[in-house]
Amino acid sequence: MKIKIILPLCIEHDSNLTVGSEHETIQDNDRDYEVWVLGDDKTPIKLYGREYEVVE
Repeated sequence: MKIKIILPLCIEHDSNLTVGSEHETIQDNDRDYEVWVLGDDKTPIKLYGREYEVVE
């Protein structure tokens, strides 16, 4: 799934997660209802529904 960030995130060292940026999600098989993206250093970061909108 592809999402777009719609609210500013307060995450240190993750300059790629900016408002308007689009990202492919990664999925944890046990938690399909959660949305995760990769940060600058490839660390998984959980997003909440108010922080993104689905693009594809």
